[in-house]
Amino acid sequence: MTDSRRQKHSEQLGNAPEDINGPISSGVRKKGRMNWLQKLFSSPGSKAPEGGTIQGLIHQKQFYKALKELVAQENRISNDAPRNTHQTKDIDSLYESLEKEMFQVISESIVQIPGDPLVQVIKAIKKQEKEDSKILQNKEIAEHQRRTPRKWKEKWARCVEESVSQRISNGSTISTRDTASCLSQKFRNVGKTFKNDLIHVIQNLGPLYPAEFNICNLYARRYHQYFVSEIESVTEYELAEEDTYFLLCWIHNIYPQTILRDPAIQGHIDESQLETLLPTRKICTLEKDFVNDEVNSLKTSLEKSLNSESKRWKDGKEPSKVGRYYQSKLQTEVTQIYRDSIQKTAEISEEMSNKMAPHLGKELQNFLTKYQSLVVEYTQKKNQKHFKAITIGNINCSWAFRNFLEGEDLRLERRVKANLILFLQELEAAGYDALLQNMFKELKSRFRTLCHRKNRKNCFPDIMQYVKSYVTSLKPLCQPCFQVMIGKIHYQVVLEYVTRLIKKPVRFENPIQLRTMANQMVVNANRICSFFSSQGSQETWLHPLLEKLAEIIKLENLQDIAHNISELAKEYTDIQREHIIAILHIKGNLDRPNAKSVLEKIQYGRSGPNSANRTPLFSLIRPFSPEWLLCNTTRRRGDCVCNCIYGLYMTMKLVRNMIIHGCCNSINVDTPPRYYPHPPSSMISTAQDRRMAHAMELGLLVRHD
Repeated sequence: MTDSRRQKHSEQLGNAPEDINGPISSGVRKKGRMNWLQKLFSSPGSKAPEGGTIQGLIHQKQFYKALKELVAQENRISNDAPRNTHQTKDIDSLYESLEKEMFQVISESIVQIPGDPLVQVIKAIKKQEKEDSKILQNKEIAEHQRRTPRKWKEKWARCVEESVSQRISNGSTISTRDTASCLSQKFRNVGKTFKNDLIHVIQNLGPLYPAEFNICNLYARRYHQYFVSEIESVTEYELAEEDTYFLLCWIHNIYPQTILRDPAIQGHIDESQLETLLPTRKICTLEKDFVNDEVNSLKTSLEKSLNSESKRWKDGKEPSKVGRYYQSKLQTEVTQIYRDSIQKTAEISEEMSNKMAPHLGKELQNFLTKYQSLVVEYTQKKNQKHFKAITIGNINCSWAFRNFLEGEDLRLERRVKANLILFLQELEAAGYDALLQNMFKELKSRFRTLCHRKNRKNCFPDIMQYVKSYVTSLKPLCQPCFQVMIGKIHYQVVLEYVTRLIKKPVRFENPIQLRTMANQMVVNANRICSFFSSQGSQETWLHPLLEKLAEIIKLENLQDIAHNISELAKEYTDIQREHIIAILHIKGNLDRPNAKSVLEKIQYGRSGPNSANRTPLFSLIRPFSPEWLLCNTTRRRGDCVCNCIYGLYMTMKLVRNMIIHGCCNSINVDTPPRYYPHPPSSMISTAQDRRMAHAMELGLLVRHD
């Protein structure tokens, strides 16, 4: 048959491909086609489909029914001898139309909630798989009938992959408004699409597909292959710091934890079927690059903050206040920088955070060492603008750093953490010394006249007024540091009081004078206790000391004196025999035998319940050594060496007195001296006093205050 006759015959039957797949262009063709189909369906043993023609079933998305009819007609035509080529072409065209509609449903099912059409598609694919199996089992019949497997399940898998590829293409768009890198934008967008699509597949498609289709793993593998190929591609080149960090986050955290192990997804995906996103060797390289980049970034940021803070000191800028406390910007900046580094590393993985912690700790240690040296250098130059305010700000800053180290889990080794805290404590101590050095010198000067016999004025209220004024200037210290400072001042006031009392004590023989002195000591002790308690001093062990000393001074009974001194020695274990001798020297009505009796009754070596972990006090004081008692006590021991030393001491004292006496005799009584140990007054009136003053001027006599 020629081509023209074949075309004419096809037009009469209405079997042109365009008539099957598209709209009918003429009534004649439609009539011829319908007549042929009716004739075809009216053959013995067959009925016309209830829904109309096969093409109608396809348009109605009755894919399974349409396939059943096509299979039946194809079998009928195949059994005809000879085989009708035109009818075969018409069947193939219907198959193509059916495939097109079916796979369109499959492509759209990834974004649409499926219904009966997808169920029809799945049933049709399973039906066709059975037909393909029959064809493969009967190869001779298949070759005779010229039939081949249609492999719809393989085409279905390719259709799924193509739909995923289209979704990836739509989801990988990059916004110019987003400040993130192109790589992170692309991966986040595709990752979000993957997660949403996979949840949709699990919830809506999974229940419709039989288990052998393995629908969830098929979608997951296709998305996974995209990430593998993209990561392998970008890691062939040098990455920016931001991209290196993002890739590690994606490989270790975002992809496995946020996507694959999402509660809605976990358990539906077989992760063992997914290859690794990146080989271990390349992952180690990325981690090494990230560590180097992060350490350098941290180091640069810390140095920048420290240099900026140091410049503010040199410019004499007063620190800002938060409430009534000075606060340095350095502490806020550094802790935030360090927290960001810790959090940034923790976002990658727990293992990566443990690897990074030693590197970050080392940089923090270098920073604190440099900060400490700068603070010490600054505190040595006291004549600077806002010196006290800046020093207080640094103390507060150091305490905040210490609180930061002790209060947060920075994954530091115990030894490294202890070293960092030690650096900060030394820094705070340097600040305390800088603030208190001048004050302690002033206290020492004011206390010199407190226990002087010739000082008839009670100067202790002036001392306390000076202390109150200075403590007020320390209020901008944060509360824990202020408590440390007030404790140091409290200790120093008591130390200076006791020092002036026993270093060169006065000596009263009148019991009334002793009681007056003791009562005044009790009043002063109450003033000290009241003030420092109101300021929050924790050094409460200092409160009873002056009262105990006052009690010993005014007592007259030897047994009571010995008992009170023993109790004092139990509470303040660093007190020595020389200190007790100096205290007894104040009691001028205590003769040598009674003093010896008291010293023999004192019990040493016993510690009281509250004496542990106390700061030494008496051991810092070099007591006055009265010759009348100390020398006698030394000779009592019967030590020949001590006797020789005592004899040498007395000989040297005699020679000294002879030299001074000779110098004083050589001074003209009528010549007024050029130097007086005191302001001119009636206290220096005799010729002997004037000679002593002139001897002091010549350096032959030293005056002890």
